[in-house]
Amino acid sequence: MASCWAVLLLLVTAATAVPVKTPEPYEKAIARAIDFYNQGPTVKYAFRLLTATPPPEVAQGTQGTISNTLQLNFTIMETTCQVSDQVRVEQCAFKENGLVRDCSGHFSTQEACPVFAITCDVAPPQPVRVTRWWPLVRIGAKILGHGISFFHKRG
Repeated sequence: MASCWAVLLLLVTAATAVPVKTPEPYEKAIARAIDFYNQGPTVKYAFRLLTATPPPEVAQGTQGTISNTLQLNFTIMETTCQVSDQVRVEQCAFKENGLVRDCSGHFSTQEACPVFAITCDVAPPQPVRVTRWWPLVRIGAKILGHGISFFHKRG
């Protein structure tokens, strides 16, 4: 009986001594991906996070194990800070009419060697809504004209 307790105690001690890495949060993975993107050879001005799509639910593997990859979806925009500046990107303002990139990919949460597979494409320009106000002026003039004629007939 004492040997069973000794084995159980040994297993519990060994289980608690093994470091368990918690998955890196989605936000940290995106921050690392943006830092990696800013190190690219064609990037002159640093990019900063504009929007991020919330992370999808944790994927389950075929044996019920949790997948070790995160799917990333986010949009970045060019800032006023140059990459050569030693300034934190979060402190930089967005550049007026700066480039916008839609990024997606995967991030491996393995502790030994995390891997990024990120693609950033030029974001399509936001459509500009054009208001056609000229027909409203004609309708307003007709209504005003009918109102004036109505009061002239009463008077």
